[in-house]
Amino acid sequence: MNSAQMKTIMRLAIIALTLAFGAAAPTAFAQTAENQGADVALTWEKAEVFVPGSFFKKTPNKVTVNKPLPVVIYLHGCTGIDPDHDTRWGDFIKGLGYIAVLPDSMARPGRKSNCDPKIKRGGAFPQANAMRLQETSYALEQVKKSAWADTNNIFLMGHSEGGQASARNKLPDFRGIIISGWTCTDKARPGFDGIFAPLDTPILTLEWNHDA
Repeated sequence: MNSAQMKTIMRLAIIALTLAFGAAAPTAFAQTAENQGADVALTWEKAEVFVPGSFFKKTPNKVTVNKPLPVVIYLHGCTGIDPDHDTRWGDFIKGLGYIAVLPDSMARPGRKSNCDPKIKRGGAFPQANAMRLQETSYALEQVKKSAWADTNNIFLMGHSEGGQASARNKLPDFRGIIISGWTCTDKARPGFDGIFAPLDTPILTLEWNHDA
């Protein structure tokens, strides 16, 4: 992704986050992921956290702030946290005054990539789809427990495989959702076809920088 493309997506993200801030807060709701394995905790413990005013990324247990800040839970793509893409998003989000939390799905034992971007083929590790929903739920629960988080302003963003998981999220706790790199339609698989968030959740979806 070149600089012009990223700037376009960044502008859209700013608009989405701004609109989400103006939305009515959803009803508080706690949901534990079904069949959640103990290893899901590793995705949180190994998460990369980008904090406004801090040059270096942190882990969740090392975050300190003067006051609770809004949080964006960012779900990476199928190959893990990409320093040339996901890390740049983390830096950009923190520049807006949000804490960006990037759970590391690849930290789970036995976790393999579910796709090969070079040949544009997926399905190598289908368990990943359920795992990403577990990780989203777990990260949300942990953010709510964190003193550094403004728990009234928690957002979800995902790219590619993470975008797919964001689209399939049913939790009503998020003030807004940004879905990147996923079409949101898959007629062959009803469980992946559409956006599953509550209807009152502000959502921005974009697949390419040329989306209107």
